Amino acid sequence: MGGRLVAKADREPSAVMSWMLKSKGLPVGKIKLLLSSREQISQAWDRDGCGSKGFPVNTANTVADLKARLKRKQPRKRVLLPQSKTAGRVGDVLTEKLIQQVHEYLYEQPLQDALHQLRSAETSEGARVRIGHSIDHAWRVATLGEEQLPAPRGNWLHRQLLGVVLAATPAKFTDSEMAELFNHFCPCGTIHNREAMKKFRWRHSLRSE
Repeated sequence: MGGRLVAKADREPSAVMSWMLKSKGLPVGKIKLLLSSREQISQAWDRDGCGSKGFPVNTANTVADLKARLKRKQPRKRVLLPQSKTAGRVGDVLTEKLIQQVHEYLYEQPLQDALHQLRSAETSEGARVRIGHSIDHAWRVATLGEEQLPAPRGNWLHRQLLGVVLAATPAKFTDSEMAELFNHFCPCGTIHNREAMKKFRWRHSLRSE
């Protein structure tokens, strides 16, 4: 999402952020957890080369752990499904759930949308290519690990952070409030404005206002 570059040192935790989260009904414990996670997410993104070194496993694991803690669930360190140790059939390794996850990661689009596009002469060829690539990558993930995935594209990091917000609270945030949250937590290095946030939330059908 666009905006001018900003230094990480300029994005310090603020009382305003704490107040905004409190106004949405978040308990003190969750607010402290969110505020303290900012540096962890930034460090994980740095270790992943800011998304330039293939699948950002450190960031993915950090976000998965944070979401689990916010939901008071047992954290798990694998974002994608692990390889089955008792595989006797292709379906034991290459599951539809894994293909769905890989397709969304690669193309920022639900697999169901691509399957629907197969019915149209205008979109079927592109959909077949995307599904084929997703199956190929899913097989590599199932047999060799999620590190086989390419570097993220588009808004992968922003979608992960939006998932964190939704895991923390079902409260509604305006686009301006979400922009403030992203400016505080997101390590991508840009300023997030209301217009960009509105477009982003609409595109991914995760609007919470």
